[in-house]
Amino acid sequence: MKKYIIILCLLLFFACSDKSQKSIESENPILIKVGKEANNTQFFKDYFVLDNVVTIEITDEYLVGSSLKRVISYKDKLIILDSHSAIFIVDYYTGKVDLYLKKIGVGPGESRKICDICFDEKTETIILFNDFQKLLFYDLKGNLIKEETFAKLYESIVYNEGNVLFYNNSEGYSCFPYKVEEYNLQDKTLKIVGSKRRLDFNYRLFGNHIVKSMNIWFGTPADFDIYKYDDSIIKNIYKLQPQTSRLTKEKMVLSQKDSRRFIDERLTIMYGIAAIRETDNYLVFRSSKEGFFVLNKKTNEIVWENSVQETSLGLALLNYFPHDGDDNRIMFVVNPVEWVHVRKNPNMSDLPKALKEKIESFNIDEESNPILVFYREK
Repeated sequence: MKKYIIILCLLLFFACSDKSQKSIESENPILIKVGKEANNTQFFKDYFVLDNVVTIEITDEYLVGSSLKRVISYKDKLIILDSHSAIFIVDYYTGKVDLYLKKIGVGPGESRKICDICFDEKTETIILFNDFQKLLFYDLKGNLIKEETFAKLYESIVYNEGNVLFYNNSEGYSCFPYKVEEYNLQDKTLKIVGSKRRLDFNYRLFGNHIVKSMNIWFGTPADFDIYKYDDSIIKNIYKLQPQTSRLTKEKMVLSQKDSRRFIDERLTIMYGIAAIRETDNYLVFRSSKEGFFVLNKKTNEIVWENSVQETSLGLALLNYFPHDGDDNRIMFVVNPVEWVHVRKNPNMSDLPKALKEKIESFNIDEESNPILVFYREK
């Protein structure tokens, strides 16, 4: 009898061990074939329609950095983190700045750099992570509520149902893009979800690496898999199969040993998936190559486009940027110089009257803040 009990205990032990090791579910990911290059067929406008154009109010104080790090959509507001580590809360319809938050933290030097921000809609709390490895919590009026300190520095954070998800703690050239560290705000516990696999690769991808829209998605610099964070489980949902040259181990090493040569060669190779955003029927994302992808979740068909030829605005929209928020929209960023010098022959006859009048009223020059162009799913 004792023998059978021992065997049973061993079986239970190994079963539990196997379960704990199964950090990423990757059974039968959907295979998606991708062509050799982007096309100009303009499928995007078959799926999405122009919804709004936001010009952010500009004053001596409200000067948004030339690039954006995070944009979060909440009700009729946009919460923006720019490249100068300033946070703006902007009205989605008027572009008026409701809050400008520049001095971060209470100690000396704590406003130096914000790594990333996320937002708890239930408590209306802005959560930011700075380069002092601190989480700082602010209300929508800019009041500091509390702060917590952590042992590591992370590139990105996302909020999800009582947890702050830390993504990719970097160590020099290395990163850990296959795991999420889940911090429970209630019981203050931190646990690892996913794989601890280390990746020695010097280059990151365009746009945010992890984004919360309908769900939380991310990709990695080294492969073409698309991962979904789902209730403390990471699932490998899609596996892209691009018909173009790929990132090899030799070129990964080259990224560290000879960066100049790697930059010259990176135009000929394709690697990684990032900036994944989900609407009702589509996933939109980027890779290392120019353009963006639109994946139909129902048919598993994919389109790779260089840009959106926006005739209503007279622009080719090149800079797809994944904002956070489940609002069924896709966003592009337009540099004011492009608006002033590239915008030609706009034809706004098909736009709603209110949107047309709004765009005609813009007074944009080269010193204006970036322009945000939103599409909604048809």
